Amino acid sequence: MTVDAEKVDESLLRRWPLPDLTDDTEGKGRLLVVGGSRQTPGAALLSAEAALRAGATTVQVLTVRSVATAIAVAAPELLVEGADENDEGELSPAAAYQAREMAQENDVVLVGPGFMSPPAAADLGRALVGKLNSRVVIDALCLAYLADEPEGPLAEGRVILTPNTGEVALALGVDEDELQGESDLGASRLAHRHRAVVTSGGACTWVASPDGRRWRDTAGEPGLAASGSGDTKAGVIAALFSRTEDAARAAVWGGHLHALAGERLAERVGPVGYLAREVASEVPGVLSRLAHG
Repeated sequence: MTVDAEKVDESLLRRWPLPDLTDDTEGKGRLLVVGGSRQTPGAALLSAEAALRAGATTVQVLTVRSVATAIAVAAPELLVEGADENDEGELSPAAAYQAREMAQENDVVLVGPGFMSPPAAADLGRALVGKLNSRVVIDALCLAYLADEPEGPLAEGRVILTPNTGEVALALGVDEDELQGESDLGASRLAHRHRAVVTSGGACTWVASPDGRRWRDTAGEPGLAASGSGDTKAGVIAALFSRTEDAARAAVWGGHLHALAGERLAERVGPVGYLAREVASEVPGVLSRLAHG
């Protein structure tokens, strides 16, 4: 049963605080990013760097072998491994085995940033997601594999989906125009269908939980529609999910943190024209203010 949406603001976050992000207890904050392609290697890099900015203690990246070295040089803080790719430069389904091995060392796996082909994304998602024991964030075109899964092989409470509206339609197997008649643009429908927390939307961000709870977040700036912003947001959410097992809290906090980082950057640069990687640089300051009042 869907309930009225709760407004996301600082009052809500004070009542629903994150765990202490300065706690360096072994086994907290470890993240694996599976994504990137020959054409869009930067997507996985944006997610990984945003995760570090949001408090992940270690971040590993599994990407196509042709770009792995470039990503490792661009961000020496990351542990980067290359995997098999298909003729189009996308991760092949064979990479799922390598991802499953790496996932054993991590609390959360973020899969999807940087895929360009829905079929290739669906093949990898099918080979990987249902076989993971860790918590999972599924981003972007990797949601394509859910279109063929009416009941979805997802464990409730263990998965966050971070699509845009077009990717919600892709996962539901419907036309995007059909979602315009739903108050949350299909987020609740997708959450119920696949028993996952969903965060989606445009000017307004919706978070929907499979138990019917919903949150509505109007923070943010037009500049957050820039290329790569979704990859950055997914990285922030995944980092927080690696620190708390509460999927809804990670999605609500992560979305609001990303939005406020955009607002803070817009004050310095302007409402449009800033870059996704610059949003990530604002995350630590905003997180500190929100977490410590």
